[in-house]
Order: sequence, then C-alpha cells, then structure tokens
Amino acid sequence: MFYKCLTGRTVNVARTFSSGHVKSINICSSSTNVEFNEFDRSTLENYGESIHFDPMDGDYKVSGDGLLQQEQEVCDVDEDCLVNLACYKNQTSIIGCQDICKRKRWAPHRVEACVVSCDHSTCLQEAIDE
Repeated sequence: MFYKCLTGRTVNVARTFSSGHVKSINICSSSTNVEFNEFDRSTLENYGESIHFDPMDGDYKVSGDGLLQQEQEVCDVDEDCLVNLACYKNQTSIIGCQDICKRKRWAPHRVEACVVSCDHSTCLQEAIDE
C-alpha cells in the first residue's frame, strides 16, 4: 500500500459503520508524503491531514485526523468525529429523512430500506450551555 502511494497510485480506505453506511476516502495523491520510522509506524500526510498506520497482530490500526467524520456525517461514537463535534441521533433529521423516503414511489421493500437507513447517528455541534 505504501509503495502504491510513493509511486502515485490510488489507495482508498473504506469503513463500514454499524448503520451499514460505508465511507471511502482516497488517502494518496500527488501531494502525499509517506514517512516510516523505527517502530514500524507509518504516516501518510495528504493535504495537511495525517493518517497513521500502527502494526497490530499482523494487521494495522489506522487512525488520524484524515479519517475523522465532519459535521452531518455518519458516526458510531464521539471519537469518530472531529474535535468539537459529538456523535448522536438527531430525531428531527431522522424523521425528515424518513418522510422523504415514504414519499418515494418505490417498491415497498425499497421504501422500508430507505427508512431504516435514515436511523443513524451523525456528527453534530455540541450544545454549549451559557
């Protein structure tokens, strides 16, 4: 994978959330900087955002700011979101999404799948008490 980045090829990282939503991001571009260190930890820096690869039992733990979810994006836990965002279900948004699904002229099983896909947590601004 790191060789592909070094040679300018495309590498995507995909994550499937508990809701079934999949997010795929391109972690390599012509501006990608790849760093290796003595602990076998590798870092990719792409457009100023870092992604870290730490070896774990023959695989890698992938982390870093470049993988965090932005506002209104799907999440499972607070740690999935950028700083100052929290992961929770916004019932108003979910109901609005489900209403749109119910108005579709689709087969009933597709409408139901759409309704179910609306019920997920998203990264939202944390409420500030004043």
